[in-house]
Amino acid sequence: MSKKKINWLSLFLEFFVVLVGILIAFQLTEYAESKRREQNLETHFNDIFKETEYNQRNFSYAKSIADWNLKKIDSTLTLILEKGDLNEINRLSHDILNYGGLYIRQNAYTSLVESGDMKYFKRFEERKAVVDLYEYYVWVQLIESLSSNSFSEDIIPYFKANFDLVNQTVQPRSSYDNKQYLNALATYRMSIAQKITKYADCEKIIAGFIKFYNER
Repeated sequence: MSKKKINWLSLFLEFFVVLVGILIAFQLTEYAESKRREQNLETHFNDIFKETEYNQRNFSYAKSIADWNLKKIDSTLTLILEKGDLNEINRLSHDILNYGGLYIRQNAYTSLVESGDMKYFKRFEERKAVVDLYEYYVWVQLIESLSSNSFSEDIIPYFKANFDLVNQTVQPRSSYDNKQYLNALATYRMSIAQKITKYADCEKIIAGFIKFYNER
């Protein structure tokens, strides 16, 4: 019985065809995955841009309230120190209770981080622009929390103990013109001034990010 001769050339060609097919399939898969990552990153970037525009409006509103509060405190301190009209001092004091505050939306950034897509940024400038923006938000939130603490720990307790929050009736001058209340106002004023400065700085960062997005 004769042995069947192996056609090595045919076998090699079949192996080669299979290998090429596997390599092509692998390349196509890699290309499809790369395109998917690019699309995901673009979606993340667009969502962050929309979120930034939303935050920009919030910053503008919060800054206007903070400016308003700062002026109210300055007017109140001036009137108290100059022994001014008690009705006006009382009115301004109650106006200060309009705290305002700032909400910074971070849903889009959280989605980017949790997805793990952050590492796929091809351009360092894009990744840096996003990270810098949201890191600055952290600084703003820290200053915001200090101002909130001053409001809740210095202003609110004094009002509850010494003012008529229901009817807002005028109190004796001693309720306004005393070291505790003046120090509480001064401390709160300093925290508001700090956050106004931080708001303004962050507005520049936001404007820079929006400019970067539109020019990319």
